[in-house]
Amino acid sequence: MARRGSRHAAAASLARWLLLLPASLALRLPPPPTAPPALRAAPSPRLAAPLALHSPLPPPPAPSDVPPPLHPPPSTWPVRTMVFIDGTWLYYSLYGRRPGCPLSKRFGSDWSYKYRIAFEQLPAMIAAALSRQLLAHSAVPRFVEVVRTIVFTSARADTYVHSHRLRMFAQMEEANYEVHMRTTTGTQEKCVDIALAVEMMHYASIEGACDCSVLVTGDKDFIPVMSRIRQKGKRVALCSMRNCCSRDLIEPSSHARDFHPIWLEDALDQLVLPNTRLSGVDGLSVSQLMPLIVSYLSSQPAKSASSRDIGRYLQTQPGKNEAKSALETLKQRHFSLRAFLLEYPAWFEVNKQDGFEFSVRLLEEEAEDERLIDAKIGRATALDGLLEEGGGGPLGAGEEELSEGEALWLTLRSRTVAQLRDELRARGLPHTGRKSELVERLHAAAGAGEVDGELLGRKAGGEEEEEEEEEEEEGEEEEEEGEEEAARGGVDDDHELIVAVREYLKNAGGVASSRDVGRHLAALGQLQRLKKLYSGLFHFLQHHHQLFRIELPEDRSTLEYRVHLKGAAPPRRAAPAAPPVSVRTEG
Repeated sequence: MARRGSRHAAAASLARWLLLLPASLALRLPPPPTAPPALRAAPSPRLAAPLALHSPLPPPPAPSDVPPPLHPPPSTWPVRTMVFIDGTWLYYSLYGRRPGCPLSKRFGSDWSYKYRIAFEQLPAMIAAALSRQLLAHSAVPRFVEVVRTIVFTSARADTYVHSHRLRMFAQMEEANYEVHMRTTTGTQEKCVDIALAVEMMHYASIEGACDCSVLVTGDKDFIPVMSRIRQKGKRVALCSMRNCCSRDLIEPSSHARDFHPIWLEDALDQLVLPNTRLSGVDGLSVSQLMPLIVSYLSSQPAKSASSRDIGRYLQTQPGKNEAKSALETLKQRHFSLRAFLLEYPAWFEVNKQDGFEFSVRLLEEEAEDERLIDAKIGRATALDGLLEEGGGGPLGAGEEELSEGEALWLTLRSRTVAQLRDELRARGLPHTGRKSELVERLHAAAGAGEVDGELLGRKAGGEEEEEEEEEEEEGEEEEEEGEEEAARGGVDDDHELIVAVREYLKNAGGVASSRDVGRHLAALGQLQRLKKLYSGLFHFLQHHHQLFRIELPEDRSTLEYRVHLKGAAPPRRAAPAAPPVSVRTEG
């Protein structure tokens, strides 16, 4: 009993101690500091205005005072663009060797064998150019998406598979272009322009197909379809080259485009790349191969030989690298002898024979006033781009200077028949025969020491020669001024040429052939000046279209065309008797 009572007493004391423990602990803690009455009454400043006490920036403005952003976010809707290419125009613009060709000036006259056109870069280049113009006009970045690239062109059924023409369109197909190739039987392009215009109108009429149509051409015949597409609410852009683009296309009064023209020559670094297939190939240039083949054909009967004989001859001639023959280097650089010859139809006529062998005949070169170059007609000649002022074109990478004999040969080939005969007469040499015979005669005389070195810079022609020497003494500044003035397009800049052509057409009844007009200008000593300013009679007449009209032949089988004087009365024709008709004449 005593033990049980002691246990109850101990438990009761422990309970009392636990109850008194919190009170004792509270008495030992120091009291909290008392805050001033003002701060106790006010809310915490950190919670009330944290930016005013801790941020160096001014307080944010009210929502109504916020200005709009300087550059709005880019639109999420891309500009759907379709590119339409006039393949015939593009081929002759790139490979036609036109005077002033930017590719020949920059990469050499035989650039097509050293470089290639990167067609896979063309849509991206066009898209970037359009995007820059959109950003400059509206300050809104827009993504330009080229959804399709369509090409329309034509070729003869017998076109060689390794020709520049077919290789170019094969490269386009490899770049995922949609190429439409028409087959022709003559020199006339078969409905290429019509098919391309219909395709453009078709896609412009489909809702959501495209927002912008880009046309790669230089032909002014597309102005109506470009205007019609703009009337449908679509944008139209032009991509071309300055040296072969119609002036009407870039005139704002044509109402045919919504953007500044996109010039291909401004993007040569992006579009023209080295040909990796020819890396390490040290071949002969065109100016070195042509004398070999022409001299061999000139020595053959009827100036004709088989491809087998020409190949055997080239195999005996050393190439640029003496370890290889001229034939081996030609095949490495130009695929085959036939591909090389077909690139110069004004020099060689290639006729197919049995098997793989073919015959080659040297053609008599046309007179200079007949060698008209026009990208629309599509007749390219060999000397254009290869010869300038009696010399070779710009030297390509790694190409050596021409020897004196090669330079003399090329200079003689660039002369007219009349100039060659005057040179032969002055030296007491026979001056009859075809042009190739006259060239060989002068070239042989130069090798025998009978022709001095002045022949490289001399121009025949009697009294015209003295006048030209006096003009050369005046310096090149006057020629540059004339070229700049002609580029500006003023009628007074070439007043003498206009008067000469107009007076001749008036005397001829208002119409004459291009051959006769060229001969008339040559007789007046004005033909060379016209070529320096306009590169040919065709471009001169196009430039002054308000005065003259060109009538092309229907079959396009010849380069000759008719020139009409605008405003002149048509020639009278014999007709049966008819009642008199009153004619009103303007005073």
